[in-house]
Parts: sequence; C-alpha cells; structure tokens
Amino acid sequence: WVALPGEGQAEPSPGVVSPNILEPDKKGQLSYTGLIFSRDGRKIFLSNVNGSIKVFAVGDEGTVRPSHSFPLPLANAPRRKEEIPSGLALSPDGARLVTAGWDGTARIWDARSGRLLFTLTGHEGPVLTAAFSPDGGRVVTASNDDTARIWDARSGRPIVSLTSHSDDVTSAVFSPNGSRVLTSSRDRKAQVHELPSGTVLLTIQDPEEGLRGAVYSADGLRILTASLGRVARVWDSITGHSLFVLKG
Repeated sequence: WVALPGEGQAEPSPGVVSPNILEPDKKGQLSYTGLIFSRDGRKIFLSNVNGSIKVFAVGDEGTVRPSHSFPLPLANAPRRKEEIPSGLALSPDGARLVTAGWDGTARIWDARSGRLLFTLTGHEGPVLTAAFSPDGGRVVTASNDDTARIWDARSGRPIVSLTSHSDDVTSAVFSPNGSRVLTSSRDRKAQVHELPSGTVLLTIQDPEEGLRGAVYSADGLRILTASLGRVARVWDSITGHSLFVLKG
C-alpha cells in the first residue's frame, strides 16, 4: 500500500517508497473523484472528496511514494463545507492543473506548487469536467447547467458559452487540432462546435439514451460516445454517420 500525503503537507518530501499496492489499508482509504498521471509519468494527481489534491511521486522503477497535498477553497454548500472536485486535467506542458468543482467553478493551479492561478466563474451548476486545449491556451468546462464554456487559460477570462444542449452537459473536449469542441449531454446528443464562434457544425443523436461522454480519436476522424445505457458508438466526425456499435 501507499500512504496518503497529509492534508497539511504542502511541500514535496522524501518518504518510504512502496513498490505496489498489495493489500488495501481499509482505515486509510478515501473516496476520490479523479486520478491522472503527469505526461512524463513521474507524478500522480488524485482529487478526493475531502477537498484536496494529493500528489504522488513515481520512481524510475515505477515505485510510488506520497509527495504532498494542496487544499481546495471551501465550497460552503448548505450541507457540505469541503469542495468536491469532480474532475481534473493537466495542461500539455504539465505546468498547470485544472479542477472541476461542484461549487460551479473550475480552477487553474500551478501543478508543482499548488498555487491557485485563476478561478473560472459563470456556470450556474456543478462543473462536471474540464480540459485544456492542445496548445494549453484554453480550457473548456462542462456543467449540469446545460452549457459548456471556453476560457482563456492564461488570463481566466471567458471566451464563449455553448448553449445548444437542453440537459446536463456531461463532457467537453477539444479536437486534436484545437479548432473545434465536442460536447455530450443527457439530452442524447453529441455536438461539434466550431471555434471561436461556438457554432454547431454537427449533431449526433444517440437513438436510445442520454450520453455519459464523448471523445475524438487521435486523428480527429472519429468520435466515440458512451451512453447512460452502457452502449458505446463510433461515428464519423465529419458526416455524423454511425460506424460501429459496441455493447458489453
């Protein structure tokens, strides 16, 4: 097992390296809402329901040790004081981290120091996902207020709101070349939006269920959607034609 960094441990520190998680430590567990590697594979970032980001260092042989934590601002919701980060993503250069919050904001952080750089405000409901553009210059957020929003990642300023869905927007990602944004929604639709205008270029509709998420293939030619009914579908990203249905 790997020990968790302490809530007050703000700086990286050496520690005993655990080679693998072999047996669960039931007393030391916590619920987490996001888990990602840095692009160089040397760090792991974990967001948890206690309102903090925990950072782990990965050694040359794949060993993992606790490094440090940084706290999220308090949400001060009616029934909960701590913020619950619903997702997190790193910028392409690994220097910044974006977190999506149930308090209706997203936040951009210095990934090494944990210093808060910008708070992205404007959504009227919890932010469900957040992602950087391929060049790291923009962030897109998806919310259950039925919108997705695009932000300048270097200033925190809003750029455009995408308001064409009629239910929770469950995911939003940039295309591989950064010229478009793909959104998915519980309204059964995935949509491709042109940037910077936000104009809808393509609408794909699941025949049965609302959508849990949608992503591009690496070359941008295909779209993969996942429905709430546990069915995945592959679509042509230009025509919107269905190519494959994946059921398990």
